[in-house]
Amino acid sequence: MDIQRWLNAPIEKIIFVALDIETTGLSPVEDRIVEIGGIKFTTKEVRGDFHSLVNPGIPIPHHVSRIHGITDEDVKGKPNIRKVLVSLKEFLDWDTLVIFYNAWFDLSFLGKAFYDYGISPPSLPVIDLYQIIKTYRHLLPVEKGLSLKKVVEGMGRKRNFHFHRAVEDSLAVKEIFLRVLEKTGVKKLRELIQEKNIIELKDGFLPGIKLQEELPFLNPWVENRERIVIEYKWEGGSKFLEIIPLDIVKAGKKFYIYASLLPSFKKKFFELRKISGFIKGEKKYPGLFSG
Repeated sequence: MDIQRWLNAPIEKIIFVALDIETTGLSPVEDRIVEIGGIKFTTKEVRGDFHSLVNPGIPIPHHVSRIHGITDEDVKGKPNIRKVLVSLKEFLDWDTLVIFYNAWFDLSFLGKAFYDYGISPPSLPVIDLYQIIKTYRHLLPVEKGLSLKKVVEGMGRKRNFHFHRAVEDSLAVKEIFLRVLEKTGVKKLRELIQEKNIIELKDGFLPGIKLQEELPFLNPWVENRERIVIEYKWEGGSKFLEIIPLDIVKAGKKFYIYASLLPSFKKKFFELRKISGFIKGEKKYPGLFSG
């Protein structure tokens, strides 16, 4: 991906896609996508939209349904995520810049879905509108807070958005982004965002991670698939679990050990920050946040 080309492109020449997902919960490795929506637009016009409910294959918890309003009945008979991802790739095309609000959350779920079905995610640049709002908050009426709803309310938009639905949130992202462009008066993307803050869509879920500065002793254990014991935070307490580590994965901004849980050999993801310690043979090793 030629980031310099995007940074130097005139804003009015760029085709943007505001994208949003709704899910069964907060964990990209345990929860699933239930809705994807997007709006394709330029600074002058809307070029198209995308929407699909997704059958996640698992129940949607009632407390989550209360947030976005999507129930098990709503997704019954809807396509699975594999079919939706194929359609989404066609919609995104090869020459669009994707905008999320709190990008790493959406990217982790999308990345995991692409990974699970062996579908190559499109190599497209992503910008996080939330981070842009934080940078330019002095130009926007965001005194009430930086949630998507609060920012829209601060802008005084008369349209009643149905927040926590994918298409409606995408429309809100589009509205906010265009307001940012109006307030800043930027002509090129590099005037709005630094190169280091442009993400690639394919970076949402990355297997094969090597830990350099933090817990480097894990790398050979994973490579050799050596049995270890971890102390894992579990429902208010902790448990000692014997595992065979198979991979280290970065999902969004979080790191996980993908491992076989013994004695069942069931494959599971264990969030690295929830591991308070490791035991290998007679030796104990500290976890990432062991205190």
